[in-house]
Formats: sequence, structure tokens, C-alpha cells
Amino acid sequence: MLDFLVARGIRANYIRIESTFELSSDHSLVIVIIGASTLNKAAIPTLTTTHTNWDMFRAYINEHINLCLRIKECAELDEATQYFTTLLQGAAWHSTPPPSTRKKPVNNTPLYIRTLIAEKRRSRGRWQQSRNEVDRIICNRLKRKLQTALRNTNNATFEHYLTSFSPSDNTLWKATKRLKRPQTLIPPIRKADGSWAKRDDEKAMAFADYLQKVFTPHHLPNPTDIEITTFLEIPFQMSLPIKPFSSKEVVEALAHTSIRKVPGFDLISGKVLKELLKKAIILLTILYNSILRLSYYPLLWKFAQIVMIPKPGKPVDVTSCRPIILLPISSKVFEKLLLKRLRSDVDLSALLPDYQLGFRTGHCTIHQTHRVVHEIAKGLEGQQLCTGASLMVPRHLITCGILACYIN
Repeated sequence: MLDFLVARGIRANYIRIESTFELSSDHSLVIVIIGASTLNKAAIPTLTTTHTNWDMFRAYINEHINLCLRIKECAELDEATQYFTTLLQGAAWHSTPPPSTRKKPVNNTPLYIRTLIAEKRRSRGRWQQSRNEVDRIICNRLKRKLQTALRNTNNATFEHYLTSFSPSDNTLWKATKRLKRPQTLIPPIRKADGSWAKRDDEKAMAFADYLQKVFTPHHLPNPTDIEITTFLEIPFQMSLPIKPFSSKEVVEALAHTSIRKVPGFDLISGKVLKELLKKAIILLTILYNSILRLSYYPLLWKFAQIVMIPKPGKPVDVTSCRPIILLPISSKVFEKLLLKRLRSDVDLSALLPDYQLGFRTGHCTIHQTHRVVHEIAKGLEGQQLCTGASLMVPRHLITCGILACYIN
């Protein structure tokens, strides 16, 4: 247990540094663990690896899947969603071999280097016992000889490492990626009451309290809610129900799902969904159509994993972190299919104004900026006055109203 540590010549996988906050002190102490072998770190939980047997994965699903599920109520839809998720997780764990234990590192030091090390140690022992000047000269000579041999060996090894790079097998990319990987530090977080959250559980509770206050639903007046409910419950509505999805549409949506997309809490990645058999795709299609038929979204697909990313250049505070929400990929596929249905059934271009550029395909906020600059330049060329109105709200900057308003 130390106040500070300066290390040199120790590889990162042989040392582990942890902070301790239990002791009463005016600064944080660190605990340094140095191992004789590599120290294993906690692996990121995943369902599959590069060694997953996908044939075994599909065979497990084909053997254990049950398509005769009764989905007439909302609770039964939740149970069917849980069954589908558990089935995929069990198939992935069954077809993925457990990680192999790391072997002890082999001593690859050349024989002549080990011989020089033994001779130098023997000469140093003789000199420490005799304190003879001749023994000291011999010890220093062997020491310099060993240093030269180690330097030449390290240079030759590094030269061989550089010449082994090739742009065709991604070795060059792996080497540069390891060098450019930033060292992420997770400092303590200042809570709303001014105290510091140091442990992981304290940080999680601080972020949870902050997000609970930020994402509090708006209190809408009751008459509005009653009007909406009454309108939705009117019998013989003119709008027809949404057309059910077909298995072909689900297969196309899964084909466009990226395998690099980060999964949600269920760990089902895009690669797992791409490897599904026809039976599993039919079951997934049944779940999607049951959502449309019951007008109920499964509770399991509403759970999200929130990752807080600190904003650069901001103080270490709960309000200076940007939340990233990770939803299950199965729910994202349903959202894409539903959006495709809405676009085909409803003419969104007639509902959205032309100056609405956010959250539209092929548009972004940069186009809105160009539009504002164009309107300002147009007003200046016509010798008109151009005014702008901006509204500042907490944690957001919303530019509202007519940004380019001309006054003759």
C-alpha cells in the first residue's frame, strides 16, 4: 500500500493497481499487486467468440425450439419473448467452448545469454566475498558484455517483429491499434450534494439518481389524456390495422443488421441473429406480429443498459456525462420494420415541414445550419434586417421560432 508509485521495466499484464478509499487520509492510497506471472483481468461478458460452432448453435435451436406458443394476452407475449431470449442464450453457451487457461510463459532467452547471466552472478558473488580488485574488473567486464548481448538480442527481435508486418493479414493494423489505444481513467464523480462517489456502486447510484430526475415524465393535463384515450377506443375506426410482417421482411432486416453493433443486456449480437434458422425466424416473426396485434411492447425489450460517457473538457460531475442507451438488437430490428410500415402507409412528407431536418433520412443538423446561413445571406443581400431568437434550457440549446425573420 503506497502513496504513489513509479514503475519501470514491468509489463502492464504483470502489475495491477487499485485505489482504496476506506482509510481516512487527505489523499487516495493505491494498492499495487505485482505477480510472478500474468495477472488475468475480468473479461467482458459475451455470448459467442471466434471459436463458436455455429452448426452446433443451429442444431441446438432446431432441437429445442417450440413454435406452438399461445400468445393471446400481454403476459403471454412477455413469456414468449423471455423464452426466445433464453433459447438463443442457451444455444450460444452450448456451442461456445469455455476460454482456455493461459499457459505459463516459456523462457525464450537464448542459451548464451543465460550462460552470461550465470557467469556474471558467479563473478559478482566472488567479488562480494573477496573484495579483490581483479574480481571487480572481471565482474564489470561480464556485466558490460551481458548488456551488449541483451541490447543486440532486443534489436534483432524488434527488427524481426517489424519485418513481419503485412497490410494483407491485418498485422500492421493490430500493432498500430495497440499503440494508439488510449489509457482510460475513471476518476471519482462529484455528486449533486458536493460529495465524491469513489466506488463503482456509489457511481452507479449517483448516475441513477441523476437520470431519474432528468427523465421524469411531463405532467400532462388529464383532459388531454382522456381525449386521446377516447379517440383511440372509438369503434369502427377508418384506419386499418398495420399489415403483419412476413418472414422474408424479417430476414431482410436481419441481413442489414451490423455484426459490430453493441448488444444490449441480453448479449444477443447481430451475428447471433444472422445465424438463426428458418424456425427461429418464424418464431421471431410471430413475436413481432403479436406486438402489432396486441398493441403491447414486451417488457423484456424495454430494459436498456446505460453507459455514461464523460464529455471532453468538462468537470468531473454527474451532469457532464452523456448517456448512451444500449437496447436489445431484436427490439431495434422491430423498430426498423415498424418504421418501414409507417412510411409506406403514411405520407410523412406532408406531415413534416420542409425546414424539419432532424431525425430524417438523408438530413442532419448541418443542413439546418446551411439553411440558416443561406437565409441570413439572402436577407443581407436584399438589404433587409435579419434577427434570430434562441432559447436556452438546462443541458440543451434549442434554437426556436423563425431563425431568419425579415423586417422591412
